[in-house]
Amino acid sequence: MKPIYTRYETSNLLEDLGHDVVHFIIYYKTDVLPEVRLGIILPYSDLLNFIEQTDYPTFEYLSKIRSSMTGYGPKETKVLAKIEQEGFDLEPFLKNYLKTKDDVFIAQHLEWNEKMSSTQNQENSKKIVEKINNGLGENYASRQIKWQNYIDELDQTIHELTFRYYPELFEKGEEKIKEYRSALIRTTLDFSEKVDKILNVD
Repeated sequence: MKPIYTRYETSNLLEDLGHDVVHFIIYYKTDVLPEVRLGIILPYSDLLNFIEQTDYPTFEYLSKIRSSMTGYGPKETKVLAKIEQEGFDLEPFLKNYLKTKDDVFIAQHLEWNEKMSSTQNQENSKKIVEKINNGLGENYASRQIKWQNYIDELDQTIHELTFRYYPELFEKGEEKIKEYRSALIRTTLDFSEKVDKILNVD
């Protein structure tokens, strides 16, 4: 049973969990069945791995978009915004990914759709999500976003001070700049880890 691609949506964990991670949701139909209610969930990182295996020049292009951005973490909503700004279309790769799914995978996904369509399973899923959210505590997402912003700005502040007082460092060649960047990352993460312990360990 071959899937016929219909459309895709994106979702991210930023609002709910404070993590800038994007998922694609790929919808399809078959010759005898209408479009599935629940699409195939594909993390952007997995799509990137797929593109690496099938179209390496495109993988390099997409990887450079993230590496050109400052800050820590995946920053996937910003990456996708930049991809869209540059007019690059990821949809052909989503279609190609769907084509790699064999009959067994599609059959299992259709069976899962059928199970999840029952009222009981939908209610159970809602309860699980509520339990997870309650376990994380109030304002978890905003705390995560605040912490990520703190780390990003800490890195940027150290970098700006270094550039202000020692601009000649950035004229010493690529190897020295790589060495500097590694030291900056280690310092930022080490300091932020110590701050986290001071804040959260009694």
